[in-house]
Amino acid sequence: MSFTKFTRLLVYGYFLKLKADKIVLIAPEGSRKIYDGLLIEGAGKLSFKALWKMIDEGKTLVMKFGKDYTGLGGFQTPLLKQLKVYRSRRKLEIASKILQASLLNKAWLLDRLELFEEADKLREFLDKFVSGEKVLDLMGVEAEATRIYYEAIRKVIPKPYVFKGRTRRPPKDHVSAALGLANTWLYNICLEEILLRKLDPRIGVLHVATRDRISLALDIAEEFKPVIVDTVVIGLFKIRGFNIETDFRYKGESVLLSKRGSAKLEKAFKHRLNIKKEGLTLREHIGRQVERFLEAITKDKPYIPFKA
Repeated sequence: MSFTKFTRLLVYGYFLKLKADKIVLIAPEGSRKIYDGLLIEGAGKLSFKALWKMIDEGKTLVMKFGKDYTGLGGFQTPLLKQLKVYRSRRKLEIASKILQASLLNKAWLLDRLELFEEADKLREFLDKFVSGEKVLDLMGVEAEATRIYYEAIRKVIPKPYVFKGRTRRPPKDHVSAALGLANTWLYNICLEEILLRKLDPRIGVLHVATRDRISLALDIAEEFKPVIVDTVVIGLFKIRGFNIETDFRYKGESVLLSKRGSAKLEKAFKHRLNIKKEGLTLREHIGRQVERFLEAITKDKPYIPFKA
């Protein structure tokens, strides 16, 4: 499968224009080549003729403004395919494969942590993902497997850190605080890759579709959480890489990372994204998974999940 290539630009003072009927992107450091699409963040100028040319050539343009994204070019066809899958049996098939991959990747991490018995317990859930009749059935199985997974992780978190079990909004312990922040970064990466491939992030197969929820990004992230987020977070706690006084903030029952703690986590997270597997970085694998999802819904190909 060919890998779609995008130009990413974070800069102030860019100019996207049309010159001699060619799209030209000028940045302070010089001109940049535009491949299959462009993700641009910052401030600059956009020529209407250049935008129209990009749409005419089938290129994707995604612009990021703070935490918000907007996209131009060819989003209608994938959206119709997404809606068709969402209402069909294919939704259950793809959801099952995503959860099976997530489970196997969790077991992979437990094996690396030498929690072999717990890893084997997780693998016993595989058949239940195949036999589910509704996505809700699959989510029930996933919840039980995840409970066992986090109970296992508690065994390797050293003192003085606290991990009572996964808590959210707000996180109530050190590990949950780190997991929550790193998961947010992962969701944003998945969201970028989804928008660049002209998919609607609100329509997934596993998480319920709502107006304001990036359900497809949450779906894709399930396969990568154990390999990227959990690996980084558990690794930092195992080497006692956080200081509980200076790397965390405490307010009532909530526990959050401080600026210093966030910086430590971000550095390790970015390093992990650049680890290569089968010739691609883990960051690039996220993009490839979105392409696999796109091919599954537009070309009726089997969905091939990511496995560690």
